Formats: sequence, C-alpha cells, structure tokens
Amino acid sequence: TYHVMLQSMQVAMVTYLSKKLAFLLLIGTVMLVYYYCSQGVQRNSVEADSMSESMGSGCTAAAPPAANPKPESTHTPPTALNKSCKLPVSVINKIKLYVFFIGLPRSGHSIVGAMLDSHPHIVVSNELNVFDKELSRYTKASLFNRIWSASRYNAFTDAKIVAALHDDTKGYSLAIDGMYQGSYDSFIDVIGDKMGGLSSVKMMDKPKLFETRLNQLLSITALPVKVLHVIRNPYDNIATSAVFYHFGNATLFGQFRKSNKSINVAAELIDDTIDYFFHYYQASEIIREKFHLDTLDIHGRDLLANPRHIFSDICDFLQVSCSLDYLDKVSQKLYGKECKTRYQVTWSDEQILKVKENIMKFKNLHKYSEFNS
Repeated sequence: TYHVMLQSMQVAMVTYLSKKLAFLLLIGTVMLVYYYCSQGVQRNSVEADSMSESMGSGCTAAAPPAANPKPESTHTPPTALNKSCKLPVSVINKIKLYVFFIGLPRSGHSIVGAMLDSHPHIVVSNELNVFDKELSRYTKASLFNRIWSASRYNAFTDAKIVAALHDDTKGYSLAIDGMYQGSYDSFIDVIGDKMGGLSSVKMMDKPKLFETRLNQLLSITALPVKVLHVIRNPYDNIATSAVFYHFGNATLFGQFRKSNKSINVAAELIDDTIDYFFHYYQASEIIREKFHLDTLDIHGRDLLANPRHIFSDICDFLQVSCSLDYLDKVSQKLYGKECKTRYQVTWSDEQILKVKENIMKFKNLHKYSEFNS
C-alpha cells in the first residue's frame, strides 16, 4: 500500500511539474512574440533609411548637380545617402497633398513619376508599393521618410528603364540634369509613390484590404489624396504585355523591342491578356465611383506629343506651380513617338472586335476604339 501511494504521489508531482513547465514556456513564448513584434514596429519606422546605410555620408538628397546651381538650391551631388537622414519636421508639417498612381503595367507611369520627382517641391518614390505595407505600423513621419528615402535611392542609382511609351528600346536614364530628383528645394508641397499596376491589382484582387490600407493612408497622412491614372492605347498595352509574357524574360523582351520585328504570340496568350487588361482597368472606375478620389487621366499619346501642356495640367491638378525652366526640361526629356507594339503581333478579327467592345465600356478609352487610331 505504501509503495502504491508513493508511486501515485510521484505521478502527481510529475504531472504538476509538467503543467507548470508548459505554463512557463507559454508565458515565455508570448513575451518573445511581444518583444519581436515591438522590435518589428520599430524597425518599420526606420526602414526607410536602412537601404542607403552604406551609400556614404551626409543628409542632403541625391539629385544630380546643376551645371550652374542656384545659391538657394538645397540639392547636392549624389554622394549623400545616410540612414540618419530624415525630413525635418517643419518640412513634413507643410506637405499639402498625397498622390498615388493607378493603371495598367507598361502604360508610362515611370516616366510621369520620375518627371514629377524632378520638380523642386514634389517627392515621388518609384514602386515603393505603399498599399502593400502594413500602414498601421507607420506614423506620418515614418511613412514620408520611407518615401523620401526611396526617392533618394532611385536618384542615387539613376536606374535605367525601358520606357513603355517611348521608341528608345535600349532603356534610358530618366534623370534631368540640374533638377530635383531625390531632392527638394526648401519645402515639399506634394509627396507620394508611383506604383500604378500593383495598386490596381491590389484594388481588384483584395478590395477589402485595399480599402483598409487606403483608410489607413488617409488617417496617417491627414492630407487630401489625389490620383494619377496613366493610360496607354489598349491595343499597344495588350500587345506589349503579351509579348513580355511570351518571352518571360526582360532581356529577351528588350532585344525584341530593339529589333522592331514582328513576333508570333499564341492566340490564347493574347486572349488572356485582353481579359487581364479590362478586368484591372475597372480599378480607375472604382477609385472615382466608390472612393470618390479626385483622379486625373493622363494619356500617354498626348504626353509624348505635347509634354509641356500635359505637365502643366498635372501641376495644376496637384496645385503646385511649374516654372518655365521645369516645363522646358521635362518637354526636352519626353518628346518622342508612341511605341505601337500592336503592329508587331498578329491579331484575329475576333480579338480586335473583343478589344473594341470592351473599350466602349469606358468613356476615357473611346478615342482608342479603332485599331489604327
């Protein structure tokens, strides 16, 4: 009997200690999770600056120097990227407007974004993809510094792109000598991010999440929000995207663009790309009708034909002044021909009709209804 009681006590003690240990492990796990989450929030607030930690010292932004810089200018040569560089609170508090982009990929958003970023009082990051961030972790200051850091990084690296609207298929620098890409002059009026394609995808594929992020953005910035919608001829956009998917490789795609030759793209791929285009094009309607955001349509054809006039309209829309010097330099950078990729792939009569019928559903696309327009 004694041995049975002793064994029972031992079993009870082991059970008690096991439960106690499990409880302590649970408490420890919760504390670790809390610690790392809090560290994650802290890291997010300074994440904007970490990408440029090894780029050098100094704090003024990285715009190319002017040939004859003005004495009052705040921009310096692109040697000044530092993780401790942040926008002054006085500058953040004077920002008047937030801007973001919607539209389809390969429409010309990069051109518009880069030219706006060269304005002395506008900061626009390139594809930071703000709507993919957990914005509840940001403050107004940390978000704007994240955008500011991305703008400086883009200016510093002077990235080359293959412009969707331009006939220069080698890719080219979007930097404008003596202007303010990655920098600003004394104050900032407008700040934002250029991420047109993925913003539309996010809006259509995850509408509730997009709405949550948009409301977070409005709450954090406490600013009016405006939208730029860059539009390319649907036939050209669909053809360019289908060719890109055909190659599945940016290098091969670039070689194709350079050759200016025709290519046989599977009919099924063109059909799928037509469906993709018009499904995500609906995002521009949702922005206006559901969220009631002030939106400006920018037609790539008009932009290349008359960049001075179009950018003057954009500046008016964003409520910033544009100097004659700024408009002249933007015009010199953008003047060119449309890239009419529609003539480099084979279309069936049914596909052309399908595109035309879908075009007629959107008022701002009507002028592209005819294939040869």
